[in-house]
Amino acid sequence: MLSIIVCSVNRKYLLNFEKNVAETIGDGVEYEILAIDNKVMRLSICAAYNRAASEARYPYLLFIHEDVEFLEKGWWAKVMPQLSKPDCGVIGFAGTVAMVDSPAGWGQSRKWSVLNFTQLSKGRRRLYRQGFENSTYRQVVALDGFAMFVRRSVWQETPFDEQLLKGFHCYDVDFSLSVNQRYKNYVCGVVDIFHYSPGNFNEVWFREVLKTYKKWHDRLPVWVDDPEHPISRQDMKRIHEKLDFKAMKKVKKLRDVRRWPYVKRFFRHGMSLKHLEHIIRAFV
Repeated sequence: MLSIIVCSVNRKYLLNFEKNVAETIGDGVEYEILAIDNKVMRLSICAAYNRAASEARYPYLLFIHEDVEFLEKGWWAKVMPQLSKPDCGVIGFAGTVAMVDSPAGWGQSRKWSVLNFTQLSKGRRRLYRQGFENSTYRQVVALDGFAMFVRRSVWQETPFDEQLLKGFHCYDVDFSLSVNQRYKNYVCGVVDIFHYSPGNFNEVWFREVLKTYKKWHDRLPVWVDDPEHPISRQDMKRIHEKLDFKAMKKVKKLRDVRRWPYVKRFFRHGMSLKHLEHIIRAFV
């Protein structure tokens, strides 16, 4: 029924994860855990996930980090009906209803985020739940990769781009955006899940963001057309400008990346004294 795929670097985490799945997935569910030992294999996460998925026995896949814990029993019975719908793409637990044409991760704006997970924050567990009123699943365009359900047939149409992404960042945004072109992605609001570690948004991450942006920029922006949760053009313009400013500041620190293309991007928003101030702040 379900093939669970893990790119593992910590044996203790993996054993705890395997125990948690056995105790929570639900009675009688057929599943397998395909764990790539990446301390030995040293693959990119895209390559590791593609290799394991190609060996999977079951029609449903779960790509998941080993530092994740399901907090309730019987979670598969809650996910499978949604995942089996013909138009369903990727199901995760954190995502965004919109992405603009700017070098950034999936979390471009807090007001666009749809969240349902618990994470450690300053040593304490904190619940992040946002974007759910009456719905059990909320449609999004891109997802965080700490846990992603997808049908094997959908993965076969759009495998992870291991030629582009050689590390451990942006695989989730790239994959979910690819799937979003043909299917509908969702954040699950009916299963409680705990993810121990937050992301690492360092220089390595930003370099992968630039690669991903170069691939996708001519197909952005994308958003969910939902009458109950409309996205205003004014918000998109404001967020776009803010993200382009942040990108200029980050590119300044990368000596091997040309700055001028990112300055030109910012000029596209229209020049004013405030824009000039932003450019000076970014590069002086």
